[in-house]
Amino acid sequence: MSKTLTIHAARDEATGELVATEVQAATRIEVKEVGGRIDSSLYAAVKDAGADSALVAFFVDVFAYDLDFYNDTREGDTFKVLVEAEYKDAELLRYRRILAAEYAGNAGTFRALYWESPGTRSAKGRYYDDRGQSVEKSMLKTPLKFARVSSGFNPRRMHPVLHTVRGHFGTDFAAPTGTPVWAAADGVITGRAYSGGAGNMVTIRHDNGLVTLYMHLSKFAAGQKVGQRVAAKTVIGYVGSTGLSTGPHLHFGVKKNGSYVDFHKLAPARAAGVSKKDLPAFKSSIQPVIDRLAAIPTTPTPGAAPTAVAAPEP
Repeated sequence: MSKTLTIHAARDEATGELVATEVQAATRIEVKEVGGRIDSSLYAAVKDAGADSALVAFFVDVFAYDLDFYNDTREGDTFKVLVEAEYKDAELLRYRRILAAEYAGNAGTFRALYWESPGTRSAKGRYYDDRGQSVEKSMLKTPLKFARVSSGFNPRRMHPVLHTVRGHFGTDFAAPTGTPVWAAADGVITGRAYSGGAGNMVTIRHDNGLVTLYMHLSKFAAGQKVGQRVAAKTVIGYVGSTGLSTGPHLHFGVKKNGSYVDFHKLAPARAAGVSKKDLPAFKSSIQPVIDRLAAIPTTPTPGAAPTAVAAPEP
């Protein structure tokens, strides 16, 4: 049920019939500032900063090309976010869009700034760093939002079920059954079926001779088929333990020109950044956002709510 839609029913005096009327409640957008320090997990840090846990998924999405938030985060890392939040009265309905974000720590410092090019017809912006380079790459850092690497690429691994030396040409991510699995890059689904020891498996063909394989799925995402094009971060299935498997996990494999490769050693290409023509406008418009992001504290007062201001009228 919608939290903003109310249906009123009244009897028509002339006909005696019940007539329903929809009433849409007014909402408002606030730009919220959230900052914090990692002590145990990003989830806990976001909650400690006074924000709703739903913000975590938005944050992970923005940095999915650079950070694996299960394996890359360390105690003492910090984060900052400027995010649009929609409210009905005092109730948070949802987060709408991250305007700027920063993650700094053991893996490096990463910044993402939302910007809409003034000449685009779609009016849909993208995320860039402060130099105007796209944060998007040709492949995600991991095909799952949160998962532990339980077994890496090893051509001479002892197979846990067969107990013989058998090459492990991929990476295993341990995660609960039903965890959504992302397409690691834009591509076309070339396989989607049960495949012996691989269990339920999806294969996707990408540019530059790359093919990705997703094995042991509990089930496939609904509404997809072989030949369909999917974008990076599209859910294509769910973690399971089908086929030759000792427990719920995703076996993620990558082939380049027909041969298996360790995807951790690939160097994904960056998407196109801000054009040279638009760079002056980009730098001018994002500087106030960078300044505001820099001012967000990462050690908030315990119990203090994150600050907010009304979003400007479009």
